[in-house]
Amino acid sequence: MTELLFDSPKILLTNEMMNFASRKIRPFSLALMLFFEASLFAIEVRGATASGKVSATVPSKVTSKVSPGVTPKPSKLKAKPKTKTKTKKKVADFNAPAIAAFKAKKYVEALRLFNVAIKNDPQNPLSWLGHARATVAIHGSSEPENYCDFEKNWVLLAMSSLSKAMDLGRAKVEPILSAIKDVNFQKFRTRPEYKNWDLVRKLPLKTDLATQEFFSKHNDWLIDSQPNPSTVVTFAPTHVLTIAAADGTRSTGTWSAGAGRVVIKTKDETRTLNLTTSKHTFGSPEKSFRIIVLRDPAKPPDWTLGPEIADCPKP
Repeated sequence: MTELLFDSPKILLTNEMMNFASRKIRPFSLALMLFFEASLFAIEVRGATASGKVSATVPSKVTSKVSPGVTPKPSKLKAKPKTKTKTKKKVADFNAPAIAAFKAKKYVEALRLFNVAIKNDPQNPLSWLGHARATVAIHGSSEPENYCDFEKNWVLLAMSSLSKAMDLGRAKVEPILSAIKDVNFQKFRTRPEYKNWDLVRKLPLKTDLATQEFFSKHNDWLIDSQPNPSTVVTFAPTHVLTIAAADGTRSTGTWSAGAGRVVIKTKDETRTLNLTTSKHTFGSPEKSFRIIVLRDPAKPPDWTLGPEIADCPKP
């Protein structure tokens, strides 16, 4: 038995006591050493982070698993492009001064200002509608002095402006046009030129019945026989056709209607004419409006609806 003697106080340790102490104390000492090492590591990491220098030995929290020799794929998450906010460019309302003048019943000034608006913005349908209204307001109580003087015929000039307005923006123009109640424009609506122009919107006629009703209600047509005066054709509701030439001669026949067409029979011939529309130009190519015509491509001329339109020589 080995004895160990401590200086003060005197303690005598036997071998059995030493073995017992080593078995109990060794695990505790190992745990204590690991604790101190972990504490020192934590202190080093905090110090490196604070100074901005992280040791290369500190493992990253997120690691990518890439096999050796394989190029990693770029991330699919792309940065969203910056969207530019579109600022709407303010468009000048060229019609405002003209409308103000029209409401003040200064119609000559309104017409001049609508001309200015059309020059600045020729694609604005409301400018053309205003031009037509101002023209009617100025001249609506009188007849044109010379109907075939296209530069001065206010009826045809107003019709041309209306047609331009409808071509550029029918959805905008129609509600305003239907709501107009001033006296001169109401009178203008009763003119045959306006009525015939208004009929254009009802075409094409897709049924036999609709076509028959159309010819029964709108039965006076002209055969343009320039330079001679036009021949008048009348479609009677009884399906009797009367052709009256300018020299006073008359002939008769019958007519029957199908979807968008009419068949006429006389003692000389049987013809089929298609009901369609045509652009009626007067004065210059820029001045025009659409009219309804009966057309036989194999045998001109067209038959037109309404006397005032066809009786003027073509420019």
